[in-house]
Amino acid sequence: MTTIGPSLKITGEVTAQEDITIHGRVQGKISMQAGGTLLVAPKGNVDAEVQGTRVTIHGTVAGNVAAADRIELTPSADVTGTLTTSSF
Repeated sequence: MTTIGPSLKITGEVTAQEDITIHGRVQGKISMQAGGTLLVAPKGNVDAEVQGTRVTIHGTVAGNVAAADRIELTPSADVTGTLTTSSF
């Protein structure tokens, strides 16, 4: 598992084959491959197009989110964009 800490800001494209937890900020595009799970922590901030298998959002996401299996939005999630998945 990879953790993007609260003091990190990544601009560009993030591609991973393992689980990622975002506590910081990511701008650009996130592609989760090979079944990796993306978790946006409560103070995480994502301004990106997101593609993955499973996505759980506790924090803020601005951009379209597509998940092959599941998107989970918690009560603290703040999402602006289109969500596409086979199950919520």
